[in-house]
Amino acid sequence: MTTRGWLLLGLLAAVADDAGIPIPAGAEDDLRRTAVVRAVEAVAPAVVNIATDRIIEREGFPTVRDWMMGTPRRWRDRHQSLGSGVVIDPAGYVLTNSHVVSQGDAIHVKFRPPGGVEDPKDEGVDARVVANDPRNDLALLKIASDGPFPFVEMGASHDLLIGEPVIAIGNPFGFSSTVTAGVVSATNRTVPLPTGPIDGMIQTDATIDPGNSGGPLLNIHGRLIGLNTAVFRDARSIGLAIPVDRVKAVLSNLVNPLKANASWTGFEVRNRGKGLFVDVLDAAGPAAKGGLRAGDEVVEVEGKPPKSVLALKKAILDRSVGEQVRLRVKRAGAAQPVALEFGVAEHPGVRLLRSRLGVEVEPATIDQGDGVSLVKFRVRKVVPGGPADRIAVRADDVLHSLAGVPLGSADDAADVLRDAAAQQIVPVRIFRHTERGWEWADAEMALD
Repeated sequence: MTTRGWLLLGLLAAVADDAGIPIPAGAEDDLRRTAVVRAVEAVAPAVVNIATDRIIEREGFPTVRDWMMGTPRRWRDRHQSLGSGVVIDPAGYVLTNSHVVSQGDAIHVKFRPPGGVEDPKDEGVDARVVANDPRNDLALLKIASDGPFPFVEMGASHDLLIGEPVIAIGNPFGFSSTVTAGVVSATNRTVPLPTGPIDGMIQTDATIDPGNSGGPLLNIHGRLIGLNTAVFRDARSIGLAIPVDRVKAVLSNLVNPLKANASWTGFEVRNRGKGLFVDVLDAAGPAAKGGLRAGDEVVEVEGKPPKSVLALKKAILDRSVGEQVRLRVKRAGAAQPVALEFGVAEHPGVRLLRSRLGVEVEPATIDQGDGVSLVKFRVRKVVPGGPADRIAVRADDVLHSLAGVPLGSADDAADVLRDAAAQQIVPVRIFRHTERGWEWADAEMALD
């Protein structure tokens, strides 16, 4: 405790003695539990250590004896890298940097152990890459085990103040749950990365070391304002973080697996810093028919305020076709929030894939081997005698593109097939997983 802290305690004791009132239990702890401490206590359980394993096949002479005997051998090397991540949804969605996970064959995430004591035998829980955006150095993971998990609330970065206090939590050099504090040194920095420059970065003097990448940068309220990404090795106190407003903007693309779901409501939202607003509304969709309007601010989904775009999408798209969705929205001119209810329909793109191509599909994430994970449609069932069956498409094949359009969501499928004529010849690219990895083939099919 600082000298000032001891003086304050002494003053409290003197006042208490004069008044005949004892110092309340825990008064000393109250003085120690600063805003930084409270923020760390709230968020640290949601910060994870990310370990990636990569197996590299090698051929050559691993020993001098092998070289002298002229007998080359094949062997495998295991390479492990460490980074950080932060849970942004109680279902187990983890946000991190793309460069943390792009080169890994297997991914494990480990939460802070009880009491902070590490168990060297604990390898954590498995996770998979849901989507990867190397250009923005962002990746979204999904923990394989069931939740709910502790998660961080998103803040805003457009209103950061130069000099305001910030907190970084991560796993530098494998030291889990390391906390550093500092201030916002600058904003709108442009940083060159191997994938290209990223602008709008937050500069901070909170210590960020190798292994901190992908961990959260927090404001004094414990809300996510940035994702720690880079450090200047020749400097002592220059760390850089991707601002959370940029994360929010990219997040809609990173949650394509949810967007590719068969469920459909016909609207999209965008985070505008102070709320989630209806940005895209399909006039023929269930939401529009239920009374939703463009520009409405969504304040409740099923009786709970949505904490993020991801949370709102998941709350809606996890529902089955035919189920109802209840919203409350703020609308210009309305004295109070408007209550709405509408049903969930099957997505037109999924329906068209069945009727025009003859395939039942489900979302799938594939890695082509270049570190970029792509969200596509895996064929679950082929309709006998349909267009797909006629060109020998089979279950577990992946639809990569149709008519030259990459199929990353059901919206893409709907755009291609909605106005296509019967018997129109459409080029299609199919991915098939073999013993040699993912292989692809181009073909043409006549639509039903």
